[in-house]
Amino acid sequence: MGGYPRNYLRVPDDRIGHVTPQDVAQAVKAHRIFFTTGPFVRMRAGQADIGDLVATPGGHARLDIEVDAAPWVSVDRVILYVNGKEARRWSVPPSQKVERFRASYEITLATDGYALVRVDGNELLAPVVGDRTTFGVYPMALTNPIFFDVNHNGRYDPSLKHGARH
Repeated sequence: MGGYPRNYLRVPDDRIGHVTPQDVAQAVKAHRIFFTTGPFVRMRAGQADIGDLVATPGGHARLDIEVDAAPWVSVDRVILYVNGKEARRWSVPPSQKVERFRASYEITLATDGYALVRVDGNELLAPVVGDRTTFGVYPMALTNPIFFDVNHNGRYDPSLKHGARH
């Protein structure tokens, strides 16, 4: 069965008939995308959304994370990564409610950086997606980053140049 995971993007007006090819192209170029096999995740820093660059005075930022899911989708953990390293992991209690997780988390960065969120579930999505023997799909979602401008030059300056390794 094809089509999983799916990519979702944030456009100015997502009503049917109002999304234009230009809206889609702009959202992709602006990194306003997350992929998922079921859970819907949103991360914000103030008014900034995934893909945005945030001026970060003193390197301090507050992230607000939300996860929603259909009743048959398990959500067991939410993981926040800051600059590619796990910063915080939350366990999510079992539920069939749509609203699964809400949290705020303060980060402090010494230099420009980024944050992203991963969501995982432990229960297969079968029979809605796949089956329990030949094709299993687990709930997972991953956001693109929010970028933080700590040095106030109006752009994200990665700590390593493209292709460099530690």
